[in-house]
Amino acid sequence: MIRQATSTKSDPFEAVREIHDALARPRAEFTAVFCSKRYYQPLLEQAFREFFGGTALVGCTTAGEISTAGYTDGGMTGLSIAEEACVAVSDIILDVSHFKPAQIRVVVEDLQNQLRQRGIEPASHNTFALMLIDGMCCAEEQVISTLNTALGGLPLFGGSAGDDMRIAATQVLYRGRFYSNAATLTLVHTVLPFRVFSSQHFVGNGEQAIVTGADPDRRIITELNGDSAGLEYARMVECDIEELRAKKMLLPPLVVRIGGSWYARSPSGIMDDNSLKMACAIDEGVPLSIGRNTGMIPNLKRSFEAVQAAIGSPVAVLGIDCVMRRVEATSLDLGPDIARLFEENRVIGFSAYGEQINGMHLNNTFTGIAFGQSVGIERPEAGSIQAASPDTQTECGRLEQENAKLRKTIQVLLRRIERSMTIPSDTFSLFQNNVLLEKTVQLRTEDIVELNRKLSQELIARREVEVALTAAKAEAERANLSKTNFLASVSHDLQQPLNAARLLLGALMDEDLSSSGMSLLGRIEGALEAAEEMLADFLDVSKLEAGGFATHLSHFAIGPQLAQLEAEYAPQARRKGLSLRIVPSEAVLHTDKGLLQRILRNFLANAIRYTRSGRILVGCRRVDGEIMVEVHDTGIGIPQDRLQDIFEPYRSLAIGGPNDTHGSGLGLTIAKNFADILGLKLVVRSTEGRGSCFAVRVPSGHLRRAAGGASLPQGAAATLVGQRVLVLDDDAASREALATILGGWGCETLAAATVDEALSLSRKRPDLLIIDYHLDEGLTALDVLDTLRKHAGQEKPALVISADLSKEIPEQLQRRGLEFLPKPINPARLRSLVTYVLYCQAGH
Repeated sequence: MIRQATSTKSDPFEAVREIHDALARPRAEFTAVFCSKRYYQPLLEQAFREFFGGTALVGCTTAGEISTAGYTDGGMTGLSIAEEACVAVSDIILDVSHFKPAQIRVVVEDLQNQLRQRGIEPASHNTFALMLIDGMCCAEEQVISTLNTALGGLPLFGGSAGDDMRIAATQVLYRGRFYSNAATLTLVHTVLPFRVFSSQHFVGNGEQAIVTGADPDRRIITELNGDSAGLEYARMVECDIEELRAKKMLLPPLVVRIGGSWYARSPSGIMDDNSLKMACAIDEGVPLSIGRNTGMIPNLKRSFEAVQAAIGSPVAVLGIDCVMRRVEATSLDLGPDIARLFEENRVIGFSAYGEQINGMHLNNTFTGIAFGQSVGIERPEAGSIQAASPDTQTECGRLEQENAKLRKTIQVLLRRIERSMTIPSDTFSLFQNNVLLEKTVQLRTEDIVELNRKLSQELIARREVEVALTAAKAEAERANLSKTNFLASVSHDLQQPLNAARLLLGALMDEDLSSSGMSLLGRIEGALEAAEEMLADFLDVSKLEAGGFATHLSHFAIGPQLAQLEAEYAPQARRKGLSLRIVPSEAVLHTDKGLLQRILRNFLANAIRYTRSGRILVGCRRVDGEIMVEVHDTGIGIPQDRLQDIFEPYRSLAIGGPNDTHGSGLGLTIAKNFADILGLKLVVRSTEGRGSCFAVRVPSGHLRRAAGGASLPQGAAATLVGQRVLVLDDDAASREALATILGGWGCETLAAATVDEALSLSRKRPDLLIIDYHLDEGLTALDVLDTLRKHAGQEKPALVISADLSKEIPEQLQRRGLEFLPKPINPARLRSLVTYVLYCQAGH
C-alpha cells in the first residue's frame, strides 16, 4: 500500500522516470517527491509533467535527501500511498510572506469539504496534514500556527524546503511546477494506523542569557544580557568569535524551556555587526541557554521505540530532518548509526531548513509520520454492540467529563493564539502559545487514550465524543464570529438611528421655538450626545483591546483642527450658558492628526460636562521646543488625591449636581491610551472648586512639510444659502435627516437612494456630494465617485460619511484627498466640514 523510491541519477528525466516507475504502480492516491537543487529545474518540471501528468503531486527542494541508506545528496526521494489505502486532497498557498489568516482558513475549509463530499469526516485518528513551505520566506511560524488553528486538532507536520548548504533559493513543488514564496497543504485520510512524532536531543546547560535586543521580523538577536549578541554567545560557548563566525551551520544551538520541555532556536550565523542570525522566531525578553547535546542517536532511537509501542513496527516513515542534524552527524561520524536506524524503520524523506509539528516551527529536530500495518478495522453494524454495563456507563461519564475539560482548554488556548496573531512581528509568542497548547492537549490526550483503551468495545460512544469535540470547536468559532458580528452591528446599525435623530434634532434647534421648548430640546440633545459618547467609548475600548488602532504621523497646522472643535462644541457650551473661547494658533505639529483630535474632544467634552458656570479656554503654547495644547475650565475641579484615578476605566468622580450629565467613565482612559500609542505626555492641573487644565504635549512640526489648512472666508457660514448638495445614502432615515438639516441652512438638497438616482440628479450640477461609504450591491463611495467623475467629466467636491468605524475607510479616503465624517453626525461639525469642503477645497 505504501511505496518508497530513491534515485541518484543526475539526468532529470531519468531520475523522474525511476521515481515514477517505483511510486505510480498500483495507482497512487498520494505522492510526495523531494529533489536536490542540483537538477536543472526547467527540465525537471517538464519531466514531472510528462511522467506524473495531472497527479496531485507535492514536494520541495532539499538540503539533502534521507532514505534507508542514510544521508545522501544530489538525488531524489519519494513516497506514495495507494488509492485503496487513502484519500488525499491538496492545494497551494501563494505569497506566504504576506499571507492573511482568512486566506489559509479558506484553503483548509475547502480541502475538508472536498473530503466530506467523498463521504469522509476528517478526524484526528484517521486524517493527517502535511505542509511544505519555502524555506526562505521567514513566515513559517505564522503559517503553521494559523494552519494548526484552522485544522481543529488534525495532526500536522511539515518542513521548510532547502537549497543544499547555499541558503539562497528554495521552492515547493505542486502538480509538476516549482513555486517560490509558497506553501502546499495536503490532507490525507487513511485506513492505515499512523503516528506523527518528533525528536530532538538538546537541553539547557544551566547558564541563561536574556535576549535584550532583537529584530523579530528578521529573526536577528542584537543583544544578549545587554552585550553584543555575538560576543556574549562566544563567551557562553567558550570559543573565539571569529572561529564561530566561520562555522555557520556548525554553531551550537540555543534552547528555550517552555512547559517543562526544551526547544532549539538555532543560530544560522554571526553577522558582521556581531548580531546573531536565527533560523526561527525570537523576541526580546526570552531566556536562552546554550544547548547541551544528550546524543542524537539515543534520542532518535527512543522516538522510534515510542512509535513502535503505539502502532507496531512501521512499514514506512516519511521523515523531515533538520539540515543542522545532518551537519552534526557528519562532523561526529554518526552516518552509519543514522543509516542503520533509518533502515530499521524504513525512513524516506529529506533534510530541511526548518521542521514543523502541529503549531510549532522548530530547528535541530526530526519530524515525521510513521505508518503501521493495516488492521482491517470495519465499521460495526447497527445493533451489533451490546448495551453498556453500569461500570462502563460510569467510565463513559468520566470520559465525557475529561473531553469537556479538553474542549474548554482548547477553546481558551486557541483564543489566546488568535489574539497573539494581531501582532504581526510577535512570531515567538505564536511559537510559545502553540507549545503550551501542544503540552496541554498532549496531557489531556494521554488521559483520554487510557480511558479509550478501557472502553475499546464502546466504539459508538467514542465516535459520539469525537462529533461532540468537532461541534464544540465549531461552537467556539461561531461564538467568536458572533462577537465580531455584534461589534460590527453596534458600529453600524445602532449608529444609523442615532445619526438620523441627531440631524433631525439639529434641524429642529434652528426653528423658532419657545424658551421651554428650546430647554426641552437641549435636554434631549444632551441625552443623545451622552448615548453617542458612551457608544463611541465602548467601541474604542474594544478596538484598543484588539490592537485595532494604527498610527499615521504627519506634519500639520493645528489651526483648522481648533476651528473645527470650536464649531462642534460651541453650541453645547452655549446651551449650558458657558463661554467657549479658542485662541487661534499657527503652530505646526507632528503626530497622528486623527488620534490627537480624539484626545482633544475628550478634554473638551469633560470641560463642558463638569463646568457649571464661567468659561472654557483652548489654546497652544510652546514648551521646550514642543507644543502644549491646553483646555482650561472654571469647573468643579478635582481633589489632588484623585488626579490619577480619573484615568482609570469606569472611575468617573462622584461629584457634580443632580442635573449634571455623566459620561461612560472611559473618555479619559481612552485619551490616555491614545497618548501612550503616540508617545505623547498628558498633563493635568486642578484646584478643587476653581477649575482644571488638561493638556497634551506634542512634538513640533515643520512648516515646509506641513499640510497647511486653508482658513474659512469671513461670513462663510451664511454662504451655504443656495448651495446645491447631492446626498446619496441608502438608509432612508439618515438620507431624510441630512436633507432636512441642509435645507434648514438654505441649501438646495438633491436626495438619492441609489447610484442610478444619483447619476440622474448629477445633471443638475451639484456643488457638493455627500455620500455614505457603504451602499447597496457591495458598492462603496469610491466606486460612485469614479462613476460620477466619468459621467460628469470632472471631479466634484465630496464628503464621505459612514457608521463603519474601521480604520481602513479613513485611510482609503485620505489617500484620495477626501474628507470623512463618522456617524452619528454632529450638526455643528457637519456644517463646519461642509463649509470647509466648499470654500477651502473647491475654492468657491
